[in-house]
Amino acid sequence: MEQMRTASRTGQTLLEYSRMQDAKPIPPVSTGLLDSDVLRSAREASMKKRKELDELLSAEIGRYASPDTSLVVFGSLARGEWTSGSDLDWTYLIDGGAKSTHLQITQDIQRVFKEKGLAEPGPTGTFGNMAFSHTSFIK
Repeated sequence: MEQMRTASRTGQTLLEYSRMQDAKPIPPVSTGLLDSDVLRSAREASMKKRKELDELLSAEIGRYASPDTSLVVFGSLARGEWTSGSDLDWTYLIDGGAKSTHLQITQDIQRVFKEKGLAEPGPTGTFGNMAFSHTSFIK
C-alpha cells in the first residue's frame, strides 16, 4: 500500500518528501494510459492538494508532525488520483507511546479539515483518526 507521510524523521516537508529522487519526469507527450491527460491532471491535483494540506495544518495547528508522529494519507490522494470529488483518507500515526498532545492534535486536524469543507472519510473510524505503531502507553 502506498503511503504519503507529511514529515519524515529527518524533518522533510510534505513537498520535499513527495519529490522522490528516483522518480522520472512525466514526458510532455502521453504515450499510454498512465500518461493520459486525465491521470496527469489527477497527479498534479494530488501534489497540489498535499502541499495545500501541509500549509493549512502548519498555519492552523503549528507543528503537527514530529519525530514520533506523521500524518499519513491513503486512497486517491496517496495514489495520485485526487479529484474534486475525493474524500480525504488519513490517519495520525504515532510511533511510540501515547501522549495527551496526540489526541489534541488529532482533534485539531479533524476540526481544520471539517472547517475547510474537505470530504470526511467513511463513518467506520478506520481513517480520520489516530493509530499507533507500538502498543506501549505512557501513563
